[in-house]
Amino acid sequence: MRPTSNILVLLAATLLALLAIEGFLHVYHPFGFRLRGNSIVLPATMRYAFNGATGNGLDSEIVHTKNAIGFRGPMPPPDWANHLTVVAIGGSTTECFYLSDGKDWPALLAGNLVPNFPRLWVENAGLDGHSSFGHTVLLHQAVAPMQPNVVLFLVGANDVGLSNQKGDDDRLNPASAWSSPRGFLLALAQHTEIGALGLNLYRYWHTVRWGLAQGEFHVPRDPGSFAPATTETPDATATTLIAAHAAFRDGYRARLENLVRESVAAGILPVLITQPFLLGDAVDPRTGVDLSRVRLDLWGSVLDGHTQWRLLDSYNDVTRDVAATLNVSVIDLARLMPKTTLYFYDSMHFNNDGATAVAAFVAAALCPVLASRFPSQTGAHCVSRTN
Repeated sequence: MRPTSNILVLLAATLLALLAIEGFLHVYHPFGFRLRGNSIVLPATMRYAFNGATGNGLDSEIVHTKNAIGFRGPMPPPDWANHLTVVAIGGSTTECFYLSDGKDWPALLAGNLVPNFPRLWVENAGLDGHSSFGHTVLLHQAVAPMQPNVVLFLVGANDVGLSNQKGDDDRLNPASAWSSPRGFLLALAQHTEIGALGLNLYRYWHTVRWGLAQGEFHVPRDPGSFAPATTETPDATATTLIAAHAAFRDGYRARLENLVRESVAAGILPVLITQPFLLGDAVDPRTGVDLSRVRLDLWGSVLDGHTQWRLLDSYNDVTRDVAATLNVSVIDLARLMPKTTLYFYDSMHFNNDGATAVAAFVAAALCPVLASRFPSQTGAHCVSRTN
């Protein structure tokens, strides 16, 4: 057989194999990715089950389900207009993937607020790994069309070091997909299952490389065995690093301001929430561990807890400033949440007790805001539930 014929046979076999894989992926998604190109694939009617026996403050058996629209929580009420409707948007610290149904903080928030707002509907639209770019896509694609009264944005952690040069907003424009080789690859991922799989695998690799995948750092179930590695980052190194993130924070500010403005334009009340963190300038009251010296490989740098917290809180400062500048409410959960292993199973994800505390803090701060903006829905005076 001639070399040309061999090449043609190889190309034909490759094409047939790709078509077979494409057809298989149309029917079955073995990896459960939630993005198809730059569109979100909501995991409707999904059920996840895990063994959480080794996790600090987690259930031994964890069951996490999604409803028919792909969110955690009850389906929208049929008399929608008669309800006060709230959607929580965020990444993994909102989705609470490893907390059982009813124990994620948006579900607990609903329980805290129902005495004050009898016709209340709260939905958890958190998606693990999503940054402000993902929140923008979700707002456009799924949340704004629902027209809830309120959207809660727990933001910041997944935007640390996120470059504004990625053209996040422009990627929402289908016409831009064909303007460059990179745009072509994104368009391929948008329109084919193979392209979507490749892009999702790349994104997951990037997440792991930056230490953002859950599992990088764990608090053991037995507090007595909590003995993390320690380090001490020089002050000059910390100061230089945080200054170097100025451009990233500017990009985050622009995206967050856009989220707020688009929510308002859609007739939705946005409320911002800052991101808490276990590590920082505190001693864990349960174990006596100095949380400022814990060594953590996160956001592309191996640093001590003091510096990692300073870096994250510099993004929280942006959230606080955007709220003040645009005159929207901010719940400063980062400052309200105690730094204790009682509430976290790793550096930033809440365990059962942590979600309970988050719900109480958010309810106490949110209740008067809702009562002021939606007085017809108020059934009782707001009472602090943070104890």
